[in-house]
Amino acid sequence: KHKIVEQFLDRGVSPNTGPEKRALLEAAWYKDPINLKLLLEFGGDPNAPIADGNTPLKSACQHNHEEEAKLLLEYGAD
Repeated sequence: KHKIVEQFLDRGVSPNTGPEKRALLEAAWYKDPINLKLLLEFGGDPNAPIADGNTPLKSACQHNHEEEAKLLLEYGAD
């Protein structure tokens, strides 16, 4: 699945695309460090909230996904 994400990103699709910019949040929520790192490497905003105010870091912390939380912090999440 991460190969497909990488192909989209390589072709210029923004990791911040979409009305709610959920890609990073979902990678953190579903414990997907490979796609999370890809999205961050391609400029994903680690602080982008969705409509309810949830952020990728908050999501990772709520689900005790330590690896994802550390990765988000490395890329500037606050």
